[in-house]
This record gives sequence, structure tokens and C-alpha cells, in this order.
Amino acid sequence: MAKRFEQHQIEALQSAFEESEHLTKEKKMELVAATGLDVEQIASWFSRKRARKRAKEVETELQLTHSRLQQELRVCRWTEADLHKELLESKKREANLNDENRRLKERLAIAEGDKQFGSLIRFFEDENRRFEERIAVAETDDHKQFGPSMRFVADDYPDW
Repeated sequence: MAKRFEQHQIEALQSAFEESEHLTKEKKMELVAATGLDVEQIASWFSRKRARKRAKEVETELQLTHSRLQQELRVCRWTEADLHKELLESKKREANLNDENRRLKERLAIAEGDKQFGSLIRFFEDENRRFEERIAVAETDDHKQFGPSMRFVADDYPDW
């Protein structure tokens, strides 16, 4: 079983690591003399310390990334909810506009029908006026030609 380092050894190694993460040969020899550890133990301690430091940095970076992604996810969910709400409102507006469009088309069709019907009414009114004018002219001509007696004969024969 590996022997644990004593407190003064850990403090000396920690102090040297804070000065530099990589040891020169001279610094290794100083630490061997100061701690009573051999070169392999010191090199191994520095290697593990660098690995722990990198792992801690990666963990911190991952935690920050995780927090940032969690926040972005919340924003995306809010945005999704807002977009869903807008979509529903838009569909409702579209349905209302489609209903209004249908009603307007119906009114337009009725108005177009009224226009066509109106022109038909005007045609028959004009024809009726011309017919009445011809009747009036014919009655005047008959009265001039046959006199009032013809009028009574024509009245006796309505199908004539």
C-alpha cells in the first residue's frame, strides 16, 4: 500500500506547483532534498496534480456550458410557447378572414346577380314603355281611322 505524504511534503510540493506546473531538473533536486521523496514520487505527484487541475477546469467549463445550455433551453421553450400561441392566433385570424371572405363573396355574387337582374328589369321596363307607346299610337291611329265605335268593338273582343 502506498504511503501517504506528510503535511510538510504536500506543502512543499504544492508551493512548487504554484510557481510552475512543470519542474526543471534543478527544482526536482531541491524538492528531493526538502521533502525526502524520490524523483519518481515527485514527478508522479506533479503529473497527477496537472491531471486533476485539467479535469477540474474541464468540469468547470462543462458546468458553465451546461448552465448556458439550460438557459438557452428555457429561452427556446418560452419562444416555442410564444410561437405556438402566435400560430393559434394566426389560425384563428385566418379562419375569421376566410369566413369574412366567404361572406363578401356571397354579397358580391348577390350584388352581381342584382346588377344582372337590374339590367333585365331595365330591359323589360324599356320594352314595356315602347309597347305602351305603340299601343298609344295604334289607338290614336284606330280612333282617327275608324272612330270611336271601333273602340267598343275592340273592347268586346279582348283576345283580339
